[in-house]
This record gives sequence, structure tokens and C-alpha cells, in this order.
Amino acid sequence: MERKEEFLAAHLEAMRRQRELTGDGSVDAAAREWPHLVRQVQEAMEDGLSPRDPRVQQLARRWGELQRALGGGEPGLAEVLARAYREGQAEEGTEGAQDVVEYIARAMAAFD
Repeated sequence: MERKEEFLAAHLEAMRRQRELTGDGSVDAAAREWPHLVRQVQEAMEDGLSPRDPRVQQLARRWGELQRALGGGEPGLAEVLARAYREGQAEEGTEGAQDVVEYIARAMAAFD
């Protein structure tokens, strides 16, 4: 439970700071897009697409863009997020997210 709280606190604080910096609604727009992107990544996995597939590469690039939009590119937040998903401590409804995070990490590692 502490890790889930750590994730939530870090995530919310990073989003608050990013909202203050941008002041343009981009953080909220990124937050609304996130579940759709996760579904697209899950579908790519289910379809058996390689992390090197250009479609998956495009999803991975967008994943990184949304991470930066939501957290201002704070590397510490990205690590907390990755750990929370790996350990199943992120948010309600993220069961199986570890596989998604690992898949997208492989796609990001394969960037040209």
C-alpha cells in the first residue's frame, strides 16, 4: 500500500507542477488520452506485433510524449511509475499492466 501511495503522491505532484508550468490544459488532455493509448498497446500485444513494428514504435513514441506531458519529463516519476506497474501497485484497473509496460519498454529500446 505504501508504494501505491508513493506512486499516487509523486504522480499527482508532478501533474500539479506541470499544470502550473503549462497553464494550457495539455496535462488534462494527456491524462484523458492515456487510457486510449494503453488499450492500443494492449491490442498490439494481443495481435502479436513485434515491439520493432513501426505501428508499435509510433505507440511507444506517443507513450513517451504523454509521460513527459503528464510529469514534465521527471525521470524519477518515470521510475516510480514503472515500478508501480511492475509490482501491481499503480491504480485500480491496471491489472496486467506490467506486461504492457515491459512491452512498451522493449519498443522504446528498439528506437532507431
